[in-house]
Amino acid sequence: MTRDHNRRTFVKLAGSAGVVGLTGLAGCSGDGGDGDGGDGSDGGDSNGGDGSDGDGGDGGDDMDGDDGGSTDDGMDVITLGGSMSLSGDNAEINEVGGVEAGDGNTYELEMVLRDDETDASKSRAVYQELIDQEGVQYLLGPYSSTVTLPASAVAANNQLPMVEGGGASPEIFSQGNEWIFGLLPTADKYPGSFIDMVSNMEPAPSRVALLSEDDTFSTSSAEGARNKIEGMNGLELVVDREFPTETSDLSTNLGRVRDNDADVLLLTAHQKHAVIAADQ
Repeated sequence: MTRDHNRRTFVKLAGSAGVVGLTGLAGCSGDGGDGDGGDGSDGGDSNGGDGSDGDGGDGGDDMDGDDGGSTDDGMDVITLGGSMSLSGDNAEINEVGGVEAGDGNTYELEMVLRDDETDASKSRAVYQELIDQEGVQYLLGPYSSTVTLPASAVAANNQLPMVEGGGASPEIFSQGNEWIFGLLPTADKYPGSFIDMVSNMEPAPSRVALLSEDDTFSTSSAEGARNKIEGMNGLELVVDREFPTETSDLSTNLGRVRDNDADVLLLTAHQKHAVIAADQ
C-alpha cells in the first residue's frame, strides 16, 4: 500500500466520522446488551457504510514488503501502529519505587482485569468478583455508560472508590453515589460547543435535525442537545428521531432530514453510525 493510499484511506474513514455532527467517540456506550430496539423505523439490515467500498485499505506496508492486506475471511485490514513506554523512566511505577499515598506509605501497584464482554448484565458480577475473590480495594471503571452504570452500583454497595473515564451518561452521577469519580464531562454537555459553533456560522442555520442512537450515552447527549437548542434564539428542531443500535441503515431517517430542509444534522451516536450516515 502506498503512503498516499494510506493517507487517503485515513482521511476518508476519519472524515466521515466528523462531517455529520456529534458522535460519541469517548466516554460513551455500545449497546451493552440492553438496547430495546428504539422505534424500529430504521431497523433494516442493509450493508450501508462499513468503510470498505473499494478504498478500505490494504493493511499497511510490512517491512519485508508483504502487504498483509486481508484476514482469513477475505476482509481488508488496516494496520494501526503506536507506542507506549515499556522501558525507560515512564515504564513501570513499581520499578521506580511505587506510589506514595496520602497515609505516608509507599505502595506498589497491581492490576487485575476481567472481561465484561461489553454486557451490562455481566458488569455487576465481574466487579463483585474482583472484590470478593481478588481482594481489590480500588476499582477502575469499564468502557461505556451502559456497562459503567451497574459497575458503579457495585462500588457504592461495597463502599469502594471507582475512577472511570469511559462512561459519561449523567445517569451514572445522579444516583447519589459518592464512590464514583468520572474523568469526563457528562454526555449532555457534549453537544453544546457544536451547537454554539454552527449558530455563529454565516449565514446562520435555523433548522436542526437530531438523530440519536438509542443507547444510554447517545440519548443523554440528545437530551442535552434538545435543551441547548430550546434555549437558542433562531434555532428550530425540525427532526428528532431515535434509531436502534443494531441498525445498519439510516436512509429512512436521513430522508426525513432532507424532507424537512434541515440546515444542520446533529448525530448523537458512535463511529459506526457516523460512517453509515456519511455514506448514505
